Amino acid sequence: MGHKHSVRDTAAHFTIDQYTRQIVNDSSEKTTIVQYDHNSERLTFEMPLYIDGHAMTVCDLIEIHFINISTDGKIKNPGVYEVEDIKAEGNNAVFTWLISQEATQLAGSLSFFIVFKCTENGVTVYRWGTEICKTLAISDGMDNG
Repeated sequence: MGHKHSVRDTAAHFTIDQYTRQIVNDSSEKTTIVQYDHNSERLTFEMPLYIDGHAMTVCDLIEIHFINISTDGKIKNPGVYEVEDIKAEGNNAVFTWLISQEATQLAGSLSFFIVFKCTENGVTVYRWGTEICKTLAISDGMDNG
């Protein structure tokens, strides 16, 4: 029998400012993730639906580029998460990131930025990105398996 249940984000969302492109963590509760966590945290992002007249929900490729850096800074674990659940809610675009073990391998920090793209025949015709967010910590965990 497979493990089935949804992981929902009930804390405040991260917001993306369309002018400064900063990702702001609106929650004092969601600042730490534990090393080796897998599909147990979902971060929700909210931003204006339209940026300079472009509907962000029509982007066909939304990627969260992340890098998990060890506490001493000597080891870096980069990766990319592809967003698949963007939707319009009123005047906002909302989407989530389900944090997997690929992003939590190292105790230290998790930095990321988000890029929105529209492509035609494999060519990028629109690209808009955020600033890098460096506010998430990865606490020491244990895996004796």
